[in-house]
Amino acid sequence: MKEYKISDLRSSSPICEKIIYQIVFRTFTEQGTISAATEKLKHVASIGADIIYLSPFFAADPDENRENWSPRQTAAGTDNPKNPYRICDYYRIDEEYGTDEDLCAFVMEAHRLGLEVIFDLVYMHCGPTEFVQKHPSFVKRYSDGSIMSTRYNFPYLDHGNPELREYLWSNMIYLIEKFDVDGFRCDVGDKVPLDFWAEGRRRCEQIKPSLYFINEGQEPDYMLDVFDASYYNHDFSWNEVILKALRNGKNISADIRMIYAALAARNPEGAMLLRAYENHDFVNDSYDGRIDKLCPQLCEAVMVMNFLIDGVPLLYSGNEFAECRRHSIFRKADDRLCMDWSAMDTPLGQKRLALTKKLCSLRHSLPVLCHGAAAMEKDAELVVITRTLGNTTVRAVFSFECDGAEYVPHGGNELISWGCERLGSSIFIQKGGYYAECIIS
Repeated sequence: MKEYKISDLRSSSPICEKIIYQIVFRTFTEQGTISAATEKLKHVASIGADIIYLSPFFAADPDENRENWSPRQTAAGTDNPKNPYRICDYYRIDEEYGTDEDLCAFVMEAHRLGLEVIFDLVYMHCGPTEFVQKHPSFVKRYSDGSIMSTRYNFPYLDHGNPELREYLWSNMIYLIEKFDVDGFRCDVGDKVPLDFWAEGRRRCEQIKPSLYFINEGQEPDYMLDVFDASYYNHDFSWNEVILKALRNGKNISADIRMIYAALAARNPEGAMLLRAYENHDFVNDSYDGRIDKLCPQLCEAVMVMNFLIDGVPLLYSGNEFAECRRHSIFRKADDRLCMDWSAMDTPLGQKRLALTKKLCSLRHSLPVLCHGAAAMEKDAELVVITRTLGNTTVRAVFSFECDGAEYVPHGGNELISWGCERLGSSIFIQKGGYYAECIIS
């Protein structure tokens, strides 16, 4: 196995101390613009987030031939040919969102508020018309010259072509120099050669030494040196398994213990995983069945767990106030498939917002939650998580089953709780409840 040594910065990446907040410009505000999103940055900073992760905003292919649309794009019913993951120009912001000046102002304001910003790099595939016409040798082809496409009908980029590599590496440098971006989330990064990312990061660090690279994927090799953190959002992954368990409503605790143990056994020591219960993909595909609409209290418990467990908490925009309207990454500006900001003013929204701020504060004030060794204990009824650093242990328990469960605290200071009833020396935790304590030995 080849190791790609980038820099000492990678081995001491501060990503484990950060809280990530995802924004899709198209759905974050009714206007769907960069300028409108800039006005909301004070809110993002106020909850305690550290890094803003922006979904793609580059020029999207306007091709209206539906044979070239992804099944998800067609099923959305918005009749919008512009899929943000089907790029036709990697150096141009789509006019739908605004201008270069708007994006510079967004990043500048984020930095002023103490927020870092990462962009989404869609380097596995491209749009089918303008980009291919301009760069016909940059896509993979069959022996007969026809274009190889993904299952979403996007042409594969050919990373065996040195000219394409130079084009994309130059694109990374351009984004850093033009917009002062702080790193990248790499779409379907496992499907792009690891040596490509290694060289790209090496070049980027020559311009801006401290950067984040986050991989959408869970290949162990990709977690060793090149990427600071990883996640994958389909099939056998943390958020996918938890989401299915919440929807099913049965064996939730067992499924959480199973996926935690499986990922811990599979991943290299020290690998950082993003912990979330939603992202743009889940939200887009949920339509009117958002998980916060179906079981908000269970979502709250999962959010607490994602902040207390090892890894990096990821909040999809609106999670902080239990927003649950249908969003679509294929939205047109004249529809309402976007965030409902009025949800923040409801009792549930205010309760969740207060919780989110408290969780961010705990994460920032307790080093054990960022650097502590983690374990998930075997328990018949509860999900039990421990984090240990030196003489400090945080012990958190969660009840996901219908009958609730009884728990005997270990004498620590209570950090956070909900749905708990004192029963002498023990407490009863109802379904969706949780209890966390900090123990100093």
